[in-house]
Amino acid sequence: SLGVTPTHVVGGYTWDPANPRYKGWERFREELPGQQYPWASWKGDILIGAASGMGHENDIAHSGVWRPKDKDHFWEDDPNGTLYAVGQYRFANTLADFQELVDLYRNGAVAPDQILTANKIVGQHVLDSTFTADFEQNTLKPLLEMQDRGEVKLVDFVQIIDDWKTLYNAKAHLYFPDANPTGVHLPGVSEGPERFTLQPNYPNPFNPETTIGYDLSAPGEVELAIYDITGRRVRTLVQGWQNAGSHTVVWDGRDALEQTVASGIYLYRLVAGGREQVRRMVVLR
Repeated sequence: SLGVTPTHVVGGYTWDPANPRYKGWERFREELPGQQYPWASWKGDILIGAASGMGHENDIAHSGVWRPKDKDHFWEDDPNGTLYAVGQYRFANTLADFQELVDLYRNGAVAPDQILTANKIVGQHVLDSTFTADFEQNTLKPLLEMQDRGEVKLVDFVQIIDDWKTLYNAKAHLYFPDANPTGVHLPGVSEGPERFTLQPNYPNPFNPETTIGYDLSAPGEVELAIYDITGRRVRTLVQGWQNAGSHTVVWDGRDALEQTVASGIYLYRLVAGGREQVRRMVVLR
């Protein structure tokens, strides 16, 4: 017989104020006919999916658990709500992203009674033996070691909600690493400057210059450098001690010898406090 694993978890990109299609998440409050075989009806309880990286207006990295009020107040917690939302954090979480959340507890930016969440998406189309071996060694094994140290807890979404109710007293909390969206009405909201973020340069593509922004969670030695697509260092824009907070620097499209660089793809890398982030940009002459 045909069978599917019963679930009440709603995946996908469930909310986007710029696209009416993604305002339809409220329909899961009621039973829907024919949505799950062999059931005659289906109802969702848990919403996941945000920071999609797919160009939606709602590409806002966030972590935590709350109960969205309605389609026009997605970020507002409704204590009587029947749907639970779980933050994905970033679209393609790396070990550094998980460690970033752990550090928020460690440095006191987030209180112990506030829940933080993140998930790692693995698409079925990449599940071959090579990927599986790499994932087990470089992602799953380090996460299990973090769990053994009591830094994280690896659970499914249903268990997240159960833990949120029993261990965190169903206290709604949201953490935004970059910037809070408008319309957030939630007591447990955390944001910078406890963050480490390399922002997209603007404009991009550019000619002749572009601005790069970044946020530092703590003071310390900082390096921001430009590389070509082969990995050769083109120019160092920042190197030295900087205070915590938001910073910007302009690159004029020239190399270390003050020569204008050619059109093409370039990388810019931020290193600070033992962490790093890399982004791409395009010079278009």
